[in-house]
Amino acid sequence: MDTKWRNLVVVIVLIIVVVAGYVYLTQNSSLPESKSIDLGYGEILSVFERNDVNIENVQTLDMVYSDENGIITWVEKKSNLSKVKSDLTNFISNLNSYSSEDKVELDKVATIYIHAVDFAVLSEQRLNFIVSTVQKNNFNCNNLSVLSDLNNAISWNYVDKYNLAAEVDDFAYNYDPYSEILSIDLDSEYAYLTSVHDLIDSTISECEGGI
Repeated sequence: MDTKWRNLVVVIVLIIVVVAGYVYLTQNSSLPESKSIDLGYGEILSVFERNDVNIENVQTLDMVYSDENGIITWVEKKSNLSKVKSDLTNFISNLNSYSSEDKVELDKVATIYIHAVDFAVLSEQRLNFIVSTVQKNNFNCNNLSVLSDLNNAISWNYVDKYNLAAEVDDFAYNYDPYSEILSIDLDSEYAYLTSVHDLIDSTISECEGGI
């Protein structure tokens, strides 16, 4: 066989081998499928279940309160909520099995729940301050700073709820308009805030007026 034709045959054979190998590899080495977003939501729910935390109490921010005697009580165990936060943080760090779009959505959901737990911890600190301030009964015209501090504590509690509500609204706008990750009644919160402000401002005005 002529050398030129022999070389051509060799080239053709090589091309056939390469093409056949490519087809074989593409048919038998597919990338692993991404986890479904429903599975991701299931993983988030399981975080609350395995740590014995009722997710509905987190969704309504009903985790800690002060009764009429000033006794602060955790509806959910503080230690369990801490575990929830830790597990959700780990969940966010291990989202590579989800598509890039689902990863962002699941990250935002888990982050909102983490912020809700953080809010509860801050609420306990503020409740302790408010209860302590009220029980000491240091309200007098010579110590108006106490009233200002009380006012600030209640204001910051509202601001934190407002920020949480904004996160929830942003999520609903971008992902699910019917989602109820957290349920926050800002109208009633604002009404309570303004009533406290009015009372404190009235007291300060009376003191400054020499009444």
